[in-house]
Amino acid sequence: MRAEVRALLNSLNEDLILEKSKLLVGHLKKLFISLAPLNHDHPIGVFAPMKREPNWRHGFEWAGDFAFPAISSEGAMLFKRCAFDQLEVKSDFGVELLGPPKSAAVVTPQVLLIPGLAFSLKGERLGKGKGYYDKYLDNFKGLKIGLAFNEQIFPSVPVEAHDHLMDWIVSDSEVLESRR
Repeated sequence: MRAEVRALLNSLNEDLILEKSKLLVGHLKKLFISLAPLNHDHPIGVFAPMKREPNWRHGFEWAGDFAFPAISSEGAMLFKRCAFDQLEVKSDFGVELLGPPKSAAVVTPQVLLIPGLAFSLKGERLGKGKGYYDKYLDNFKGLKIGLAFNEQIFPSVPVEAHDHLMDWIVSDSEVLESRR
C-alpha cells in the first residue's frame, strides 16, 4: 500500500498540492475553533512539510509556539520548540528535511499535527515504516490530528498492534473524527 500511495502522491502536481493544502488548512482552522479553548502557552507539535505532504502553513495561524520533531541521542523522536524560520536542514530521520537546531528546548506539545502516507476512516495511520511517531505516541496524552489529502484516506489501512489511532483526520475535503 505504501508504494501505491507514494505513486498516487507523485502524480499530483505542485499547483494541485498547493490548492489542496489551502483547503486542508481551512478545515484545520474550523477544527481548532471547535476545540477552543486550546492553551496558547503550550506549543503545537507540527512537521516541516516535505514535497508531497500537505502544507499546513498556508494560512494556518496559531498565537502560541510550534514544536518540531527531532531525534534524541538515544534515537527516539522528541519535539523541540522552534519557529519555522529557525529550522535547519537535517537528516535525523534518514531523509533530508527541516528540523529544529540542537539548542532548541525539548517540549511536550498539547496537540500533534501528524503526517502519514495513508489514513483510514477509523483513524488508523499508515506511516512511512520507521515507527518514530508510533513510539512517541506510546506516552503522548494530547490530541492527535492526522493531515492528509483526500486521496490518502481509505476505508482501512494495514495496521499492527503498536500503531496508534488519530483523534481526528483533516483533509482537503473534510474533517473526520476517528471511529473507534
